[in-house]
Order: sequence, then structure tokens, then C-alpha cells
Amino acid sequence: MRSFSSAFDQADLDAHLPDVLDQLRRGGAYAATDAQVVALNYGPSHPYRNGPGGDREDLTETKLEDVRAFARKLTPAGAILVLAGNFDPILARQLIEEDFAGITPGIVSPGLETKPRPATSVMRASVGQKKTLPARFDLIWPNDVRPFSAEYAAGKVVAAVLEEGRSSRLYKSLVGQGLASKVATNAFSNALGGGFSISLTGLEGSQPEDLQQALQSQLDKLRGDPPSQEEIDVAVRKLVTNRLRYVEPLGARADRFVLYELYTGDAGFLPRELALLRAVTPAAAQAFVRERLPDAARIELSTRPLQ
Repeated sequence: MRSFSSAFDQADLDAHLPDVLDQLRRGGAYAATDAQVVALNYGPSHPYRNGPGGDREDLTETKLEDVRAFARKLTPAGAILVLAGNFDPILARQLIEEDFAGITPGIVSPGLETKPRPATSVMRASVGQKKTLPARFDLIWPNDVRPFSAEYAAGKVVAAVLEEGRSSRLYKSLVGQGLASKVATNAFSNALGGGFSISLTGLEGSQPEDLQQALQSQLDKLRGDPPSQEEIDVAVRKLVTNRLRYVEPLGARADRFVLYELYTGDAGFLPRELALLRAVTPAAAQAFVRERLPDAARIELSTRPLQ
């Protein structure tokens, strides 16, 4: 890492930039809508506005010095070293100290000071899509929920109650009743802000307004009556099972440890995350819906087939 910034030359950039741009060209059938969800959630001046892949036009203009300037920020002082697997911790620490002790730490790059951008009113937007695709309707609530907090856990459980599996509320009431073809929810928390989104894809001939009305009815029910303890238990079991299954491969486990260390200062946070999920009550889930998913402060995104 001491000479990371000099490890790149123009030939490397020319060889790899087309691959990065090609990845941006891919994406699902509703790629334009998905990009708008991220952009609207964070706003035009936020570092997350273009998603993890970045903006195609900006990337096309990337210069070698841009890459090297970014690489200079990657100093040992700002690195997290993770070991995952079957090893002797005492011997591993000894070898790490022997190999890394002589490296000059360097300077930790200052963190960004961008603040989260919770919604304060209703914002409406639309996207034109291929004529062959059905309409879609998305609700988005930007928020400042702290990663791996009790509120983070409540949001994850609410998302699972609404959409996880055929027994979930939105699947049974909308997909199961032939009002929509697909439903998806996402509760996400990051260092510079997060959000909660619900996506409803219609059937042939559906209109976004019809999807919105059907979705609004279910949100109103959840605000009025909390989920049952059985709904909470089913959602938590699925979340815990998915998390444990996710960390089975060594690579995914290491990635999760880095995330825990970055956001909580404890690479072994997994048991505490599972405990947070198991501690969510019907009242806590309903409180999240009432406080974090208000009708008066959200983004409504309609995707219509182009005529």
C-alpha cells in the first residue's frame, strides 16, 4: 500500500475502464427506474446519488491522475485487516505484527461530512420505460437511521413483514390477489444516510395510480394495527436464517466483519445484530412505520410504458 498510487499506468486504465462501463450498461429490465430510486433517495449533491457503480458520463472522462489521487487516500492507517477461516489467533497475530509492524501508517483521509437527507414533503417523479414492460410504482423514504441500531433492526423486520415470502402482507394482498406481479422492499442504512423503499410491479395494462392505491391501503392497515407476534416471528426467523446463510462462505464472512468493524467498531457484532432483530416487537415495528414511513414526507416514483 506504500506505493499503491503508482501501481496504475495509462495502459491499466485503458484496459479496465471499458469493463467498468460495460457493467453499468447491464442491469435489470427496470435499470432506469432503479437508478432513479437511488438518485431521488439521496439528492443531486449527495455522494451516493449515482449508486455504487457511479455515473457513466463521469467514468468515461476518468483520467489517470483521478485514479492515482483516489489511490493515495488508501493508506495503511485507514485499512481494516480481516482474517477469516481456521487458524491459530495467537500465531496469526504474531505473523501479522512481524509483517506489518514496519509499515508507515500514513494519514487517514478525512471522512465526508454530508448529512442524511430525510424527506420533508411529498416529491413526485416519473420514468418512461420500454413499451413491453408493465407499469411500476415505487415509494421511497430517505432517512438517517443509524446502521446496526435498534431502529435499523425494526426497519429490517418491517420490510420482511411486508415482502419476505409468500406469507408476507404485500405478497398475499397484492400479488396473491392478482393486483401486481412483483413486490420488493428494501431497508438500508449507510454512513451518509439510508432509506426505505417499496416497489410494486404491475400486470399488463396496469397503471401506476392503481398500484399506488393498492399499496396505500396496506400501509394504512399497518399503521392502524401492528403486525401480529406471529408475523414478527416469521420475519425474524427468515432474516436470521438469511444472515447466517450469507456468512457461511469465507469471503462473505470477511466482508461482513469489515462492515461491522467500520460501523460499530466490533468485527464480532454478528450475535448482537441477531439479538437486535430478535428483540423487535410488534409495537416497535408499528412505531417504525408511523415515524419513518409517513404519507406526508416521501418520494412517489411512477414508471410508465412509453407510448
